[in-house]
Amino acid sequence: DWCPAIVCCGGRWDSHGLPLSRTWGKLGATAKAGDTGVSLAEAVTGWKVGDRIIVTGSQTHGPAKTESTVEERIIATIDGTKITFQEPLEMSHAGDGDYRAEVANLSRNVVVESADPAGVRAHTMYHTGSAGSLAFTEFRHLGKKDMLGRSALHYHLCRDTMRGSAVIGNSIWGSHNRWLTIHGTDYLVARDNVGYQSVGHGYFLEDGTETYNVLDRNLAVGATVGKRLPKQALPFDGNEGAGFWWTCSLNTFTRNVAAECGNYGFRYEATPTSALKLMFPIRQPDGSRKPTDPRTLPFVKFEDNEVHSSHGLYGVNLGEGVNRVGPDAAHPFVVKNLKIWDVHYGFRPQVPNLHVENLTLHRV
Repeated sequence: DWCPAIVCCGGRWDSHGLPLSRTWGKLGATAKAGDTGVSLAEAVTGWKVGDRIIVTGSQTHGPAKTESTVEERIIATIDGTKITFQEPLEMSHAGDGDYRAEVANLSRNVVVESADPAGVRAHTMYHTGSAGSLAFTEFRHLGKKDMLGRSALHYHLCRDTMRGSAVIGNSIWGSHNRWLTIHGTDYLVARDNVGYQSVGHGYFLEDGTETYNVLDRNLAVGATVGKRLPKQALPFDGNEGAGFWWTCSLNTFTRNVAAECGNYGFRYEATPTSALKLMFPIRQPDGSRKPTDPRTLPFVKFEDNEVHSSHGLYGVNLGEGVNRVGPDAAHPFVVKNLKIWDVHYGFRPQVPNLHVENLTLHRV
């Protein structure tokens, strides 16, 4: 079950490809069906002819003639903000006003992939006490389907032994088992990554003890509904294709976008059961660890996130099933500048103390 794999157990693994100024960005103008190019909202460097890009959908709930989902293309030319490709777009993608699709680059000059994507898939993992960071690397066709702990990228029970490690600017796509699993790990920085096509949740904080991780400006596209995995840490997790999923909120979520994901863009889930009382060893301000109900812990920061264009259930489901347990009134969940558009249900909060500032709901 372990192989093939790159597994770092107490050693050092670094992977650093050629930097891109941006790994993804917004459209600068609406791209129409039949167009052989797109305009970006800002110029990019590091993108080149031959790179594989995706243009996200922007209309999943309209009439059939206006529906728009993700499209893959290969760059034919690039000049500043202008990108062309040989195959025309089949659908229109919104690029004007406040509600715009994204363009993301999946190609990197360092590639980690399964030798046989149609056969036995590979996975990667850092164990406790290891070192290294992953930057501007393409992780494609990884992840063992329906197997616990065999994700495309996996930080496994590292706690604070890898403090300072970062996952920056990577593309993780075509995964049969999540993009990035943060399991029993604190202080990880994940920034500017592109996740595309995953079975199950995309960016996944696994067992409810993860704290002080930073997820900033990551793109989640096409995390699809999977199924519960054997011997998973939290039995209530249905693995229903959330772009971002967690149980302990004491982390930072900023400037992330989830598009065309399964049942959720963002899902905070903490449901006690008869066998699971939700008392986990959580790091305290003095550095010690003591049993704590993760439902009582607010965000470090949840700001400037966005969800759009999904046939699933919710844009953001914040705490369904928490049974009215949450942070006290002096330390509420604080959600700022959240934008949700072109989804079914927009925002479902079920936490007892919540401050919401500048929430945008459009076409939900």
